[in-house]
Amino acid sequence: MALQIGIEERNGKPKKYLSLRTGRICETSNKEEPGFLPAFTENQAGKKTEFFAKEHRALTAYIDNLSWYEKTLDNGTVLKGWQLLLNVGDPDFDYIFSISEKERPFHHFMSSLANCDLAEPIKFLAFKDEHDRKKLYLYQAEGEKPPTIKPKYPERWLNSALLQKLREMAKPGNQIKLTDDEKSQLAYGADGKMLGIMKYDEVEGQLSDTGYPYIVQKADGKWNWDAWTEFLKQKVTQDVIPAIKEAAAQRLKEGAKYLATAAPKNVPDDPFGNLPDSADEPVEDIIPF
Repeated sequence: MALQIGIEERNGKPKKYLSLRTGRICETSNKEEPGFLPAFTENQAGKKTEFFAKEHRALTAYIDNLSWYEKTLDNGTVLKGWQLLLNVGDPDFDYIFSISEKERPFHHFMSSLANCDLAEPIKFLAFKDEHDRKKLYLYQAEGEKPPTIKPKYPERWLNSALLQKLREMAKPGNQIKLTDDEKSQLAYGADGKMLGIMKYDEVEGQLSDTGYPYIVQKADGKWNWDAWTEFLKQKVTQDVIPAIKEAAAQRLKEGAKYLATAAPKNVPDDPFGNLPDSADEPVEDIIPF
């Protein structure tokens, strides 16, 4: 029997690449293709980048792998984020879903993924909210109005005023008391005592002491995400990725022809009832909520 001519992909399947570039899960191209519509993004300086996009309202898949990527562009820009290898039940393609660390849902995604049953399919739903801000929610339940997967680790914000008040409270003989609202913004240990601020060592690239990774407001009014970002990345690396690999290995071991069609049904595509039809991307501000 004669050999068949053709090019084989490394794993036998070509790949489709997905991102949140338009605010929804989408494929993008620099040239016009069937099913792709004109779209653009706009950076903080107001510069627009035009391209073509094919948007999807949602996808449901097994996660077969998760890895961190870093890529330096010709202009020196460094792109970082997570890449998910997804099985959506398509016999012809593998799907690579990228979530940049610059994306508004980046932290919410990591914390929510840590609460998922990684041996089961996950539904990914992306849209823009009433403020035109990107959102990404995960689902694993069925029903008419199933709940989203909640983040495993709560965000704690310390603004400059509360930080100054805590500094004053640390001085001997102070009579300063926190309000109930201020207390609710703090993290506490098992002994009921407030947890201190976890530091991020930029030189070593790691968390340098114990405490809680508060998101702290700096003197210039901007928010410092370093400790929070590193904390979540460590949790994903240490806990989530091994669980994903174990579940994927088990599926292969069992020889199951697993398909995403067995995933949750009736998950609402638009929990707020206001998914925009536009592919515009707003200028990102500092706080992603």
